[in-house]
Amino acid sequence: MDKPFGEWNHFRIRMIGERVTVEFNGEVVVDNAVMDNYFAQRKAAKQLEDAAKTGFFPDPVPARGPIQLQTHGSEIRWRNVFVREIPPEEANAILAAEDADGFVELNNGKDLSNWQGAVDSYESRDGNIVCKQGKGGDLLTKESFGDCRIRVEFKLPEAGNNGIALRVPEGGHSARDGLELQVIDNVGYNARLAKAGKSGLKDYQHHGSLYFCVGAKRGYLRPAGEWNFQEIEVRGPRITVTLNGTKILDVDSDTLDRSQIANPPKGLDRRDGFVGLAGHNDPVEFRSFKVKRLN
Repeated sequence: MDKPFGEWNHFRIRMIGERVTVEFNGEVVVDNAVMDNYFAQRKAAKQLEDAAKTGFFPDPVPARGPIQLQTHGSEIRWRNVFVREIPPEEANAILAAEDADGFVELNNGKDLSNWQGAVDSYESRDGNIVCKQGKGGDLLTKESFGDCRIRVEFKLPEAGNNGIALRVPEGGHSARDGLELQVIDNVGYNARLAKAGKSGLKDYQHHGSLYFCVGAKRGYLRPAGEWNFQEIEVRGPRITVTLNGTKILDVDSDTLDRSQIANPPKGLDRRDGFVGLAGHNDPVEFRSFKVKRLN
């Protein structure tokens, strides 16, 4: 793809989260590939031995950082270097368009007629599903799901707290009988706890974490009041969470050392159940909740 030595080449590089697409002289040569965190490799090598028991995986690339022009000893020249930050709404739209076939939207934008459970604790407001202030409980789908991918777009108020319910049995509770993935404003909630003289969030209580079990990577949640895009894949015992284009959780529930978990949820042994939202008294908004069944 290179032009002859001495001629100018053209790059167009787009990065959303850890996903990179590169056009080189008008042709796509890297298509939505994950960029590994080179600087975390040595640290990761030492920790991977315990990965099965702890759910550890290497740190992804940082959410923000410098852009470098690099050479390896020979002459190289650069001209016309332009940078444009991609705003959240544009990034969300790009992420939503990737591999979108097969997803079914469960928010009808009007009411909660296709949901069950804590329907009185939620409402449809301006097309979004919103947990009412001071209310909570599990708002669940009417259909049960096995292996699936879930895409949600959500907005947190300051210190807001909610969750994504997975594999909840009939009449069960998400965090105890199924599984719950945290949806929470880490910064605001920790500030609320500190103001009340309480200790901060536990590792497994931060956003994207598998509650009671494994903490997610931090630093990829947008500030309170901005829309986030999150994809969850549930395939057998493996659960992954990708937030705003960066994978923040990757755990095989079958390999966890349950002797180190104070309250192992029963959902660790389940392979299907209802999915939905797990409210905790705050008006967290969800404008999209899509599910795709996996073969």
